Amino acid sequence: MTHYFRQILLTRCQKEFENDYRQEIEYEKRKVEVESIVDEKKQKEESEKLDEDLAKAKRRKLGNIFFIGELFKLQMLTDTIMYDCIEYLLRDKTDEEALECLCRLLKTIGKELDIKANEKQSNRQNLEKQYRELDAIIKEC
Repeated sequence: MTHYFRQILLTRCQKEFENDYRQEIEYEKRKVEVESIVDEKKQKEESEKLDEDLAKAKRRKLGNIFFIGELFKLQMLTDTIMYDCIEYLLRDKTDEEALECLCRLLKTIGKELDIKANEKQSNRQNLEKQYRELDAIIKEC
């Protein structure tokens, strides 16, 4: 039973991690709909609701990232999975949302990941490569 629960939990976390929260709330479609409303007051109300939904979905995404980090700290996720998460978030270096998620993840797991990286040379090299990528992104800004 415990193994089954753990598998469901990890699968759900992975799904949430890979999910684009903007698509989840149909942001682009709703934005077009809001812009087409002619009644100024109604448009403002719907625009504010859309902004609230977007902020809520973003908080949920960041909360999931934090939760994933905490699962790693509890040794329910491996460092290999964390490197995959970091790489996934580094795919598009211009995606500010992904970079914000990456910062949240590294803030949560950075110390533990650094300690674990000392246990295996390939992990140390992988972590240093990802930090170099982050450094390059910072320098481009």
